[in-house]
Amino acid sequence: MIAATLAGVGAAACSGAGQQSRDDVVVDPIAPSDEPTRASFVGTWRTNWGQVEIIQSSGKVMGSFSYLWEGKERIGILIGEQKGNQLPFHWSEEKGADKGRGRFVIAPDGGRFSGTYGYEESETDAGPWNGIRIKDTLL
Repeated sequence: MIAATLAGVGAAACSGAGQQSRDDVVVDPIAPSDEPTRASFVGTWRTNWGQVEIIQSSGKVMGSFSYLWEGKERIGILIGEQKGNQLPFHWSEEKGADKGRGRFVIAPDGGRFSGTYGYEESETDAGPWNGIRIKDTLL
């Protein structure tokens, strides 16, 4: 049902040479649906690209993320709108130096999501971005 593992690793990065500090978070793919769901992306997530904090305001979903890259903290944002169990989003980090698109798909229980991200207009060319909820955010 759920294949989720958390273990610290250093791995070669997709967008450049060097080492990154990240957790392996493996979540079996979740089927996308446009049907309404009670599951929400709002909260704090442990992902394979660091911690992600997500809030929602007036239908828009906004998030921030951070991870270590070559010993330096990288921070970024994501913005999207939940549609069914999916969150298509745009992301950017370091004042727009890297940016692209992505899509998360949340499980019916709201405890995990599977997803992908990419650079520029692609949602997939950079690989998986998976998450496991670590705490709820109360608004």
